[in-house]
Amino acid sequence: LATLPTLLLAALLACIPLLWLPRLMALSGLLVSSLWVLALGAACALLPVLWQVWFAPAGALFAGLFAFPLWSWRRLEAARAHLDQELRQLRALLPESPTTAALPGEIRRLGFEQRIAWVQAAQRRMAALEAGRKEALGFISHDLRAPLAGAVARLESEAPGDPQHLLPPLRRALGMAQAFLSLARAEALDPDRLKELDLCALLQQAADEIFALARQGKRRIVRQLPEQPLWIKGDFELLERCAINLLDNALRHAPASTVISIGLDRPRDDEVRFWVENDGPPLLADEKDKLFQRFSRGGQEAASASGSGLGLYFVRTVAERHGGAAGVDCAAGRIRFWVSLPGGEVPGSGD
Repeated sequence: LATLPTLLLAALLACIPLLWLPRLMALSGLLVSSLWVLALGAACALLPVLWQVWFAPAGALFAGLFAFPLWSWRRLEAARAHLDQELRQLRALLPESPTTAALPGEIRRLGFEQRIAWVQAAQRRMAALEAGRKEALGFISHDLRAPLAGAVARLESEAPGDPQHLLPPLRRALGMAQAFLSLARAEALDPDRLKELDLCALLQQAADEIFALARQGKRRIVRQLPEQPLWIKGDFELLERCAINLLDNALRHAPASTVISIGLDRPRDDEVRFWVENDGPPLLADEKDKLFQRFSRGGQEAASASGSGLGLYFVRTVAERHGGAAGVDCAAGRIRFWVSLPGGEVPGSGD
């Protein structure tokens, strides 16, 4: 063949892979491209034998061999750009995503598999947030709505008079709303913004807050707290509410005329643990697992449907957001709820 027809035919044959590469998946495109190269090479070899026509196959074979790798590279670049855009959006919008600790330059240096792993982790986080949203909607629509609806029904059915009978359901609704808002704040806590605080003073203040309520219930609070300060990094308001929740839980479940203890110890040099202990029957293993779950109620609280079911879940959330943990132990007729936190420094201990 002449030079011009040869060049035109080679250009046409080089464009043939574009007929299937945009439409096929990777494996199918590889198989079809391989068959195309083999068929093209066989045809070029048979032309001189059958029709005494020579066609230089180098350009067409070169294009056929590199069509699939080049197209795959283009697809990977498009996928990488899409993943980078998604990761940037997740970094800006999704709390506690793996991308929140990464800068845009660090995202660009990630491998393809790392990008996929981060997106999958973000998807799991979004699924967890969606589950939490559904639970919150259920809580608002059922638990919070019930006392408010009862108060409204009383107002509509009764003549104006002493409003004291409306106080219990309204206080219950207010307590539930406050518990829900406190939990939302705990879940949004940024560990990088924790400040130095005296844990001993915090626990003393929490015990003072609950003292009058304990006296009304004929229970006594015993403090087993050191006199010298113990400094940790934390959120004062959340940790105080955490201690108050444990004390309130003990007041509601401890037998009358018993002692409720609040104390502080250090299992290890790098760990500090405060606890609330009261008399009570031992808990079963499945009861222990459910106590710290969201919207769970145990024992008498479940029977009376009192409380929001968020108290101990709030305690666990605050502990985990501070890098610690929460749990419960039972021994010798006593139940101890504890919260462990990292650190804990006594003034002068570093000298």
